[in-house]
Formats: sequence, C-alpha cells, structure tokens
Amino acid sequence: MKSPYILLFLPPKEITTRIHEIQSAINEVYPTVKIGSLPPHITILPSFKTDERGIQTFIKELESYLSQLRSATIEIETTGFIALPNTNLSIDIVKNEALEELRRGLKLWLIGLKITPQKREKYFYAPHITIRNKFTRKSHFKALTNLYSKEEFQATMLLDELVLFEKKESGWEERAKFPIKNVG
Repeated sequence: MKSPYILLFLPPKEITTRIHEIQSAINEVYPTVKIGSLPPHITILPSFKTDERGIQTFIKELESYLSQLRSATIEIETTGFIALPNTNLSIDIVKNEALEELRRGLKLWLIGLKITPQKREKYFYAPHITIRNKFTRKSHFKALTNLYSKEEFQATMLLDELVLFEKKESGWEERAKFPIKNVG
C-alpha cells in the first residue's frame, strides 16, 4: 500500500514560535475550519506516494545523496508576507539560487530513482512558509492580506536539515531526518 510523503525544511524554534503567535492571533479573529497538521515549513519536495520498499530506498539514497553534496552554506532569508493563489497567506522567502539548485537536483534525483513519476507541478515553485490557508470566507483572506501586506517578517536561517514526513490516518508524522553538511 502506498502512503503519501513530503520532504520539508523546518525553521528554527524561535522562528516557528513567532509563526505560531501570528497563527494564534489570526485564529482568534478568523477561526479556521481546518488547521494543517504539519509544522511551519518550507516544502523542498512536494507530496509523493510510494510503498514501504520505495521509501526505504528513498531514505537510503537521500542519505547518500546528501553526504556527497558539496554545496555552499544555504542561508534562507524572509522578507515579509505574501498572498499566494487559493487563499494562502504566507511568509515570502528571498530568491535563493543555492536553494533552487538543491531542490531541482533532489527532484531530478527522485525521478531518476523511479519512486515518483516525472510530472509537471501544478504551480510554479515559490519558496514560502504558510501562515494560514483554508479561510471560510474570501473577505477574511482579503482583510488579512491587506493587514499583513504592510508588515515585515525579517529572519535568516541556515538550511542544515531536511525532514521527511509520512501521512498516516492521524495526520502527518515525522519519519526521518537528514542533516546537510554546509561547506564554505
């Protein structure tokens, strides 16, 4: 049986705490229908399905891939809030060639392993950290977009670890962590 998996970068605790505070403030004014079960994150590889044998291969090969990676230190910077399609209020990530290169390489590698089929993504990849989605009314989304578009969210973080999550009946659960060696 195939399960959904997703590969993420999780921001450091101090940034996650700030995000949770913003989410709590928003939820007091605009209660949500559904709160995502994933922690604040930047998606590195979108959700894909594979069986247990496939994910074991994925884990083994990803560890090998990352151990051979000789990229420069990848710093991730945020600038402020943005509104993405489908009523998604997010924190914008500054364009970063090293992050794009890592993501592109991982995606091609994953396709090469035949764990996931080669397919076009539904949306152009725009690194971000989702603050809130699934608004019950578009007017709520517009009000928050107007409010937060004037706000800044400055932060810098080091991409030092990727985390694989598996979707179970109870929600997304952490499956494995993969450290990234930063050189330079």
